Amino acid sequence: MLSKTQIEQFNDQGYLILKGAIDEIDIQRLEQ
Repeated sequence: MLSKTQIEQFNDQGYLILKGAIDEIDIQRLEQ
């Protein structure tokens, strides 16, 4: 079982990765 801090760290990383991917998509959309 993951500890609460491990879960929070995982969520933060996942959020940053997701946000980065969304920013990439937005940039590509603007360049078209």
